[in-house]
Amino acid sequence: MADKDVLEKRLLRLEHVLRKLKVLSEVPPEKYLKDESIQDRAERNLQIAARVCIDIGQADQKLFEVLVRGEFNIRGFQNKMIRKFIPELSPASVSRILKRLSLHGLIKRVARSRKYYLTKLGKAVITTGLKTRALFIIPSLAGLELTGA
Repeated sequence: MADKDVLEKRLLRLEHVLRKLKVLSEVPPEKYLKDESIQDRAERNLQIAARVCIDIGQADQKLFEVLVRGEFNIRGFQNKMIRKFIPELSPASVSRILKRLSLHGLIKRVARSRKYYLTKLGKAVITTGLKTRALFIIPSLAGLELTGA
């Protein structure tokens, strides 16, 4: 798991970018389609959000892969369900992660239950991050030639 301070800094950056995207999402579709600068700002902020998600680290990538599982779209997910897929996480650490994701608007808790669902924004951000990593980052790194010193 990434250093707590580094992770917190990245999540704060993600929260900042998500606030910008929230403002841009309130632009009427007609105005959005006509104004290239708004489209460019939205695209750039999505790129930054994806990069932050990629930078969070391998353990968090596994968490994101668990959260976007299809079965959780129907039934939602709980702390214990996540720990079934990532047993190295303690119940307390999963609770902290869920709280942080909730504060950032990526997941929503079901009232009077222990279940959570990904929000539309959460699905978009996590899917974008995972796809960017799979389609661009990993193939780019795989194509690099290592040179001896």
